[in-house]
Amino acid sequence: MLVIALAVTPLRFLLNMPALWRLRRMIGLYAFFYTLLHFLIFLLLLLQLNWADLGVEIVERPYITVGFLSFLILLVLAATSFDTAQRQLGRRWKSLHRLVYIAGMLAILHLVWIVRSDFADALLYGALVFVLLAYRVLHAKSSVVRQFSPRWSSFPRKKK
Repeated sequence: MLVIALAVTPLRFLLNMPALWRLRRMIGLYAFFYTLLHFLIFLLLLLQLNWADLGVEIVERPYITVGFLSFLILLVLAATSFDTAQRQLGRRWKSLHRLVYIAGMLAILHLVWIVRSDFADALLYGALVFVLLAYRVLHAKSSVVRQFSPRWSSFPRKKK
């Protein structure tokens, strides 16, 4: 869900579909909800709601540390994703929400450390996050990338 949320903006520009923009917040909140469920299941099933053990796990296991950091970033982003928070934070809102890429990279690192054998999923998600981040950087720095958009409307249509 997080990769899909990160893909909304590039797809909006590349496909020239401004309507995708309206889905971004909802998809991002779904990504947070999934992360929250993941955390609660870990807390309930593995730690049996022992909060003291949670602190020990975060300190002693690096994959838990990075997963928890990613969760905290997504928690802040979810809490500030609403219109009121956007108005109150002003320009800082956009800077804050760029942390989603760090959360994505931490989530991939979390996945790599958990799996330890078949890294195919982690590599796929990592590559997707890298490509989406690279597109964002290129879009910000290059007028060629900003102006590129397939002209779907210029393709000949079949007559009915």
